[in-house]
Formats: sequence, structure tokens, C-alpha cells
Amino acid sequence: MYRKKYKAVELRKEEIQLRESHEISSNLGELERKTLRRKKVFATLKVLARVLAKLTEEISPDGGEKLISDEVENMMKLDAEMTEDVVAYNIVPLDSSSDANKIAFLPEVKAAMSSLKYIRGLPELPSDFSVPTTRNVDILDFLHFVFGFQESNVSNQREHIVLLLANEQSRFFTPVGDDPKLDEDASRNVFEKALDNYFRWCKYLSIHPVCNRMDPVGMRLLFVSLYYLIWGEAANVRFLPECLCYIFHNMAKELTQIMRSDNAENANSCKSESGVSFLDHVISPLYATNENEAKNNNNGRAPHSAWRNYDDFNEYFWSRKCFADLQWPWKLDSSFFFHSKQKKKGFI
Repeated sequence: MYRKKYKAVELRKEEIQLRESHEISSNLGELERKTLRRKKVFATLKVLARVLAKLTEEISPDGGEKLISDEVENMMKLDAEMTEDVVAYNIVPLDSSSDANKIAFLPEVKAAMSSLKYIRGLPELPSDFSVPTTRNVDILDFLHFVFGFQESNVSNQREHIVLLLANEQSRFFTPVGDDPKLDEDASRNVFEKALDNYFRWCKYLSIHPVCNRMDPVGMRLLFVSLYYLIWGEAANVRFLPECLCYIFHNMAKELTQIMRSDNAENANSCKSESGVSFLDHVISPLYATNENEAKNNNNGRAPHSAWRNYDDFNEYFWSRKCFADLQWPWKLDSSFFFHSKQKKKGFI
């Protein structure tokens, strides 16, 4: 009904006819309006298809797909084929088709995207791990599988890192050729800026960093990607910069161990019987502890000795003692994660 009401197929045909017409330069405004309207309609159809699939799965977990008629299933496949450019993005639509991805043809952007490709020596991903047909598998896909980062976070950080690299490359020179390469100094600068606080933290605690500026370009960008993926899902834990250093340090060590295998594996720190999720297993315990402490501040009137604030939590990671107390994966029975009882307010 929704397809018929908003004439989904007709919208697509009208847009194609207008795009292929010789008068396109004089109808750019009309083309933009039709394209925007078509994208809204097909984005809604995409959501409706996901809802239908989820509902049928809940009704019949073993045979949900059989509840969808062949006609509806064919329509859903047709809609999917026409939504290649209906992809959420900020500036660079990296997962879209070339028609909607003109910015990706800039030499700096092409070089940045190429630098994130799957590097030699990385464990092989499972055969059923899929990526959009509009791009090749890259190092962020590998990190996505290993640590269970959210798909939207991976897409956001892929675009973020590509822009950082492209902007840094533009400070040097414009790459040339059909397969432009990123300047090594550009990747090194992004690496050093992204992990500057981590290196300072390691120096303060007199511990050896997991990575360094002399690593190959691919490895440097792998660690940059890991850091930004951690940051992207850290929520309020971003206010604990040294805690992020601790998380990155341990996940980077875990990553180097996994890279010694032939096949990619889920990280022990992020997996359980229910699946693999960085947010659930790494960030949520920290967030819950912070939230619980904040409830005891009595709207800011409680003495500092009665509750822990962000500074108190962060200072915990200024000592090497944190490694013995918290370990990795998290030692959830540590006093650090202790949830003090919320004090009851008196009544007048």
C-alpha cells in the first residue's frame, strides 16, 4: 500500500528520465526535489522491510521467511536494488554507489580510502561476513567483527578517518595517477595526533606502548581505527581520557594476539553466549558505575567524600595499580565497580 500511495517505482523512473535528458542543466532544482523525495520514500520502504522481517521472525523463529509471500518478497528485493544510495552518512557516502559518491573521486579521498584496505597478514574473515557491494572489505570491517562494534559506529568512524587522512594529505600534495597513494607522513601525523594522550599516559606509567610511529602504515591506521571505534561508543566514558587509554592499551594487546591466527576470532573481552558486543561488555559496566555514583551527589550538595565524580574515576588510571585491580577482561568484582547504595532522602 505504501509503495502504491507514494508511487515508488514511478518516482525512480521519472528521476532516471530527468537525469538522462539533455535539459538536465536547466532542471537541476527539479532533479534535486525528485531525488530527495525518492530517497525518503525508499528509506521508509527499507525500514518497513526490516520491521516485517523482524515481526515474522518473532512469530516463527524457525520459519519466519515462509510467512512472507513470494510477491512481497520480490517487491522487497526490487526495493533493495533501488536503495543503493539511500545510505546514512555525514559528508562522504562511502557505502553508496558511484552515482551518489562523487566526492570519493577526489585524489586525496581515494588515497585515504585505499590506505584502509585489508592489509596483508590480517586473519581471514568468515565467509559469511558481508560488506556492501559498493566497496571492498577493509580494516574497520575486521575490527567490527573482532570486537563487536556497532555497525553505525563503524560507518561513522570510517568516514571520520577518511576525512582526517584526506585533509592531512592535502597539506602535502595532491596524489596523482589512477591509484593514488597516501603520503607516509600524512598517515604518521594522523597516528601521532590521535594517540598522543595514549603515548603520554604510557610514558607517565612507564609502560611500553603497544604501537609506535615506526610501524608500517597499515598497522598504524589499524590502531588509529581501533582508538576511534572505542571513542565512538564510549558515551560518557569519553570524560575519562586515561580510562580510554587503559581500554585501548588492553584491546590493542588483545588485537595483536588475535592477529597471530589464520582466521579472525571474536575478542574474549567482548564476547559472551549472547554474542559479541564492545558496548555491552566494556562500556556498559563503566557507564553503570558512573551513573550509580552520580545518583549519590544529592544534586551537587553531597560532600565529595560521599561519592566519586569523573575526576575520581579518571585518577584511578594514573597508577599502575589499575592493571592489577581491573585486569582484562574487566574484573567486575573489583572495588572499582562497586555500586554504593543510593542514600534515601529524608521527609519533612
